[in-house]
Amino acid sequence: HILIGTSDASLIRFKESDVRAMSRIASGVRGIRLRDDDEVVGLGVADEDSEDEVLVVTEKGYGKRTSVSEYRVSNRGGMGVKTAKLTERNGQLISIGTVSGDEDIMVVTNHGVIIRMEVQDISKNGRMTQG
Repeated sequence: HILIGTSDASLIRFKESDVRAMSRIASGVRGIRLRDDDEVVGLGVADEDSEDEVLVVTEKGYGKRTSVSEYRVSNRGGMGVKTAKLTERNGQLISIGTVSGDEDIMVVTNHGVIIRMEVQDISKNGRMTQG
């Protein structure tokens, strides 16, 4: 499955087979419908029965993991479902991706500071939590 996430905390999950092969000069197909002030911040790929998780990171440094199975499979081009509760405390989403429990991630701040951590050290929460 393909997962696409936006800065407004929407995420859509659809089958890879829903995207037909095209030439490299083709304009492509719509993966997710965006609101006027929204933009895609990341995507991930997960097998249908995988135990992978969606990792989201906000502009104020908050992050969380959520099981891919919490996101229903839908048709591409829809609005998606909420993946996080956004507040002034945590800000907009800046990154979304798929991870497994045994990986390390690296986060780079605006000041060039690199933070490395194990994925399993990031809290695992439901879809509608802040992180």
